[in-house]
Amino acid sequence: MGKIIISVISDLVTDQRIYKVATTLHNAGYTVLVVGAKRRHSKALELYSYATHRINLLFNKGFGMYAEWNIRLFFYLLFAKGKKILLANDLDTLLPNVLVAKLLRLPVVYDSHELFCEQEEVAARPRVQKTWQLIEKFCVPKLTAMYTVNSSIAAIYSKQYSLPVSVVHNFPFLVKPSADAFFDMGFANGRTILLSQGTGINHNRGYEELVAAMKLLPETYVLVLVGGGLVYAKLQQLVVQLGLLHKVHFTGVVSIAQLQYITKQACIGFTIDKPTCANHYHISPNKLTDYIHAQVPVIGSNTPFVASILNVYKVGIVLPVVTPQAIANAVLTIVANPTQIALYKQNAETAKHKLCWENETKTLLSIFEKISK
Repeated sequence: MGKIIISVISDLVTDQRIYKVATTLHNAGYTVLVVGAKRRHSKALELYSYATHRINLLFNKGFGMYAEWNIRLFFYLLFAKGKKILLANDLDTLLPNVLVAKLLRLPVVYDSHELFCEQEEVAARPRVQKTWQLIEKFCVPKLTAMYTVNSSIAAIYSKQYSLPVSVVHNFPFLVKPSADAFFDMGFANGRTILLSQGTGINHNRGYEELVAAMKLLPETYVLVLVGGGLVYAKLQQLVVQLGLLHKVHFTGVVSIAQLQYITKQACIGFTIDKPTCANHYHISPNKLTDYIHAQVPVIGSNTPFVASILNVYKVGIVLPVVTPQAIANAVLTIVANPTQIALYKQNAETAKHKLCWENETKTLLSIFEKISK
C-alpha cells in the first residue's frame, strides 16, 4: 500500500499520538517509518510494530535545536529510499517535509497537534512568533491534506487558509495494546493520589496553583506530577519553598505503559490549563481522555473542549477559575461523596466507548486511502 514516513520532534518514547497513528497505518498495510529526535537524556526506544529512526541532536533547546533538527530532517527525507507519503507532525517538522515533497513531487500530509503559533511560549516572543507564522503561511497552502485534534482548531485553520481540515481526535485506544508495566508507587504510602500527567509541564497550565493547593489539603493526600517541561525545575523549587516535599512527587518522563499504570492508581486527575492564550483556550489535552479511560474522576479548567467533555459525559468537575483554593475545594467535594465518585466512574465507562481511538481511525485511514489511489 506504499510507504509513509512520519516525522516528529519528540524522542518517540512518550508520544502517544505518534504511536497510535503509526500503529494504525501499519496495521492497515502501509510500510511505516517514524523519524524522531534523540537528545542526550533520551530514553531507549521500545520495540514497535513499525520501523523507527532517531536523529541525534547536539542542541537541546532554542534556535540551535530547531535549526539543526530542520536541516538534518530535510536531508534525511531527501535521501530516504522509495516512493513515499510524508507525514509532518506539528509546525516544527513541516518546512523540511514540504520542501522535500516539492523537490521530489511527493504528497505531504500535516498533523497539527495544536495552534503552534499561538502557544504561550511562542506568542510571548513576537519575532519568534513571526518566524513560525511565515513558515506556516509558506507551507500550509502546499499541503496534500491536513488534519488536527479538534473541531475548533480545524475551523481556525480552515478559515485562515481556505482549505479542508479533517479532525482526528487524540483519544486513547479502547482496547489497550498488551504491555506489562509497573511503577513503584511506594511514595504514596496509602495516601489519596492526585495526578497531573503529560509532557506539557509549561507556563500557565495550572501546575503552580496545583502545587500550592497541596498546602490547603490534609496530609492524607499526595500529588503526583508525571512528565517534563519548561517549568519542571521551577515547580521543584516551589515544592521546596512551600515545604511540600512529603506531599508532591515528581516521576519525570515515563513510558506510555508506565503512564497507564500510574493513571489507574489515581483518585483524581487534573487538566487545568489556563486560557491565557488561544492555544490553551482551544486545547484538547490527551490526559483528559486518559483519565476517563482509567475511570479516574477529572477536575478540569473551563475551556471549551475540556468543559464540554466534562459537562456532556458527567465525569468530573469544571473549575470556574484556576486558583489553589478552588482546586482544594473541588478535591474535597469529590472525595467527600463516594456515591458521586461511583457515578463518575460509571459514566466514564460509558464515555470511553465513544471517546476512543478506534472511532477515529476511519477518518485517518480515509485521508491516506485517497492519497494512495
